[in-house]
Formats: sequence, C-alpha cells, structure tokens
Amino acid sequence: MVPYHFILLCVQVFNPKSKETYSIDITQQNYVTKERNVRPTNSEVERLALSQCGLHLATLEACWAPVPRVTLKFWHFQEGSQRFSLNTQV
Repeated sequence: MVPYHFILLCVQVFNPKSKETYSIDITQQNYVTKERNVRPTNSEVERLALSQCGLHLATLEACWAPVPRVTLKFWHFQEGSQRFSLNTQV
C-alpha cells in the first residue's frame, strides 16, 4: 500500500446557520512547486479544531525546512464580513 501525503493549504467550513461555505487560506503564502533538483519547503496544516459555536478556529501549521517552524494560529469568525480572520499567531 502506498502512503498518501496531503498538503493542506486551504480549509472549507460550512455555516449551517447561513447555509454558506467559506474557504480559509490558512498558510497565507504562495505554494512552491518542485523545481529541478530543489525540494521546496511549504507550510502544511497538521491539525485544526473548530469551536462548537463555530466562531473560533485553531490551526497548527508546520514548515519542515532545514530550520523547522511550527505555528499555532487562532482565528475568529467576523459576522459582518462573514469570514474568518486571523486573531493571534504564536
């Protein structure tokens, strides 16, 4: 069996109240494709959690470069604009 590897750059969230689907660009960066003999280091979303009320989202992003970087991001749903916005990044 071949192991599958997914790179998650965007998450879709469904709001049952408004019946709308939202796409969230979690990594907020350009995706770097493989080029010749160079291996790119893209950020990948390792974990995510959505609050029961649907207003708060937490994501754990990792970039496994020669100098690894792990980022915890907290998002808040803005009722006015009907989208998630980045609140805190650690």
